[in-house]
Amino acid sequence: PASIAVGTIGATATNEGDEQGRANHTKYYLAACVRITREVDPNRFRLVPQNEAERRRREADLAQEQMIQNQLLIVSRFVKVWCYDATNQLREEITPPDLEETAGSVTKLL
Repeated sequence: PASIAVGTIGATATNEGDEQGRANHTKYYLAACVRITREVDPNRFRLVPQNEAERRRREADLAQEQMIQNQLLIVSRFVKVWCYDATNQLREEITPPDLEETAGSVTKLL
């Protein structure tokens, strides 16, 4: 993960008698966002295309690589959050990025 955060969400105890009640209402969370990179082989096109079919194959490959890079950029802006409470019920949420923004909604968790 590129960033990770762990903590608790819940009410705080006001006196010692509230400790058990607070423990039953406390929720724990783990949040993470990932950074995915893909290294492109710089030597994949060593020769100049000799005909139209080779030129089209190269253009298709370059377009596919650009699409993969764009999808990886979008995925790296997601934040995944896992929450569980005293009953050990696990809930998972994924916060998608706003596709109109150039920066993610959460850029650094810690």
